[in-house]
Amino acid sequence: AACIAEKGVRTMAARFGCEPADLRVAIGAGIRSCCFEVGPEVVAAFETGFPGAALARRRADSPGKHLVDLPQALRHQLQAAGVRDRHIFDLGACTRCHLEEFFSYRGEGPRAGRLMAVIARS
Repeated sequence: AACIAEKGVRTMAARFGCEPADLRVAIGAGIRSCCFEVGPEVVAAFETGFPGAALARRRADSPGKHLVDLPQALRHQLQAAGVRDRHIFDLGACTRCHLEEFFSYRGEGPRAGRLMAVIARS
């Protein structure tokens, strides 16, 4: 789903004649840097896809491992597409930390339920 947020913003702007700077976006729960451990291949993909964004940070207690915040990556895409930062609302919840409220593949394995995204126009 590379650049899915940017593509969505561009599609909405073209199809509905809206300005990206006028959009309001809410980011729901997602796995955050507290729980999303990745290896060097994923870090390389993030560095390529998000140059200069510094979305991955090294784990001090686990050499070769990094932590990534997926909602921050989404915020970065939205800003790159022209959505104003003050128009991006982030729930701030980590799905892995809050298994009692959200599904998490990392927390529950392959039998975990799935989350969904909603796009609305008003």
